[in-house]
Amino acid sequence: MDSNLSHELMQRRGNQRIMAKSGTFETIRRAILEDQIVFFLGAGASLSPAFDYENQSWAPDSGVAPSAANLSAELLRGSNIDTSEIACLELPRIASLYEACRSRGELRNEMERLFGRCKKPLPLHEYLSKLDSHPIIVTTNFDDLIERQFDKVGKEYDLLLYAADGAGESNKRLHLSLASGGGKIETGFASNELARCLKLGEKPLIYKIHGSIGNTRNRLRPGHFVITERDYEEIIAKGSYLLPPALLERFDYRHFLFLGYSVRDWNIRVLLRKLLNETRHQTSWAILAKSDEVAMRTWGRRSLEVVTATIQEFLTGVGYGC
Repeated sequence: MDSNLSHELMQRRGNQRIMAKSGTFETIRRAILEDQIVFFLGAGASLSPAFDYENQSWAPDSGVAPSAANLSAELLRGSNIDTSEIACLELPRIASLYEACRSRGELRNEMERLFGRCKKPLPLHEYLSKLDSHPIIVTTNFDDLIERQFDKVGKEYDLLLYAADGAGESNKRLHLSLASGGGKIETGFASNELARCLKLGEKPLIYKIHGSIGNTRNRLRPGHFVITERDYEEIIAKGSYLLPPALLERFDYRHFLFLGYSVRDWNIRVLLRKLLNETRHQTSWAILAKSDEVAMRTWGRRSLEVVTATIQEFLTGVGYGC
């Protein structure tokens, strides 16, 4: 099929999906304007819509964030792991094997190399930075594209970063950076101490719940990130610390909006069970690029509506041109 015709067909289908979901998008748009939304950003929120991840060959100098498949391939390529036996393994397992064959320090250096040239914010990040409200943005992504965009437009924000720094008492502490245009205050806080430090409702909050790669412009606890199986076991065990009371209070009467997740993101299920309990009545939404029976079973909750749309279609649906 001619590429121009294929693009035209995709655009037409996208427009049809936007029209079919216009009522839902309008409801979400109003909730965002009223500061009644908590954003949850998954890996897809950092993937460039201008890059064909399925057909183009990704490399660190591509200038765009890597997908989970790209990270897996690079970690396999840079290790002495026998790829013939583990080609179908998911990223946490591959990262665990890389760490076991080398070291945590080498894994950190490799991750910094892979994300080092990912510097250009995407339309979604621009949209979030232009909101007049003060949103709470929870992300499982390692990159610093959101921070770069907020710094670019000179918008103050609080940056809360989980530090996966090994076993022990320190895992019960979160590390907070208050940033504005590159300025910062660094210190550690126990989860029950955050209420007096955060300015919720006064400025946006970016919470990097899986940590951050060391290229973050704020340089807060660089290299602490959740990627191996052991990392995930630790955050599951410390689940109550990842959602401290100061945040849960703000979550109570707000809708949740999940962007950039997929049916394979099993790690988000831990948050779903914590957040979408049986007593919650506020409707939440998951914007999924692909939705099927598996997606409905994975994401299906009494108060969660699955919307099949790309992030670009969502932005158009809420009135943001990109």
